[in-house]
Amino acid sequence: DIVSLVIIDEMQLINDSKWGPLLESMVNHIDRKNKNIKIIALSAFVEGQDALVRWFPGRTLISYQRPVELRKGIVRDGIFNYITSKEKENYKKEVFFKPESVRENCFEDYLLETVRYLVKQGESTLIFFATCDETQKWAKWLASQLETPAASCALKELKEMEDTLSRDELRGTLGKGIAHYNQNLSWEERNLIEVYQKEGEIKVICATSIMTMGINLHFKNVIIAMDKIYHDEGNYPPNYQNSLTFAAIENMAGRAGILNVEEMIKEGNSFNFQNRQEFGRVIFLAHSPVFQTIYKNLYFKFLKDNNYKHKA
Repeated sequence: DIVSLVIIDEMQLINDSKWGPLLESMVNHIDRKNKNIKIIALSAFVEGQDALVRWFPGRTLISYQRPVELRKGIVRDGIFNYITSKEKENYKKEVFFKPESVRENCFEDYLLETVRYLVKQGESTLIFFATCDETQKWAKWLASQLETPAASCALKELKEMEDTLSRDELRGTLGKGIAHYNQNLSWEERNLIEVYQKEGEIKVICATSIMTMGINLHFKNVIIAMDKIYHDEGNYPPNYQNSLTFAAIENMAGRAGILNVEEMIKEGNSFNFQNRQEFGRVIFLAHSPVFQTIYKNLYFKFLKDNNYKHKA
């Protein structure tokens, strides 16, 4: 009798093998106990949308709009071949680096040269990896390879925090404006990274895919540096799924080119955007022809199917 409204965030978890059954049972329990309770469910992109709408007891409001253009593409031989969220048929090109600056079938070279190019443009980049260990490994490696400005204020604040293993690693990477972002961080460490990413001190973040739902930050670019996804939150590659799902990619990609509401200035009934991002990028690294084919088949062929629209 006390509760009249329940709001469910991240409803797309209904398709998750770990959390989906629990979420379904909770919704069913609420519906059985009190038919008068109103339920509002918020979701990012979800596969099986029609089935969800049939099951969920409510009306549906769907948005396909993106205030910022999203360029989705594959880097191969230094060239970013991409389509946009508005034009899915014709590929356009952007040169990231010279082909001779990378070795064939070398992921490290492709990652380094791509991030180097984006950093030189002064752009923020979020890189998704499959496990916590990988986020920390690649953040340290990128910090050792790049000459980028230190996150000085973040480092100063980090010194005052409780001593943890994560703090020691962050101290090393923040010296280059780079950080890892995963489940091993304390709340204070996560908050510090979020604050100084928004301030512009931290330009590159390496995160696990599970953190997609926990990140409320504004990135110009998202690099999806994997073709498989991990069920849980550990570091055990033998337990990978066979492949990323289309929905998982969409929701990771949704971190790119997000309109920064904090930069809006309201003038009457209209909005004026300061420093508005003209576009965002979703980047796949094809360091070999095999990975180029994987990403094309895994993701891009669906984008040309009108049945797969994209929620903002």
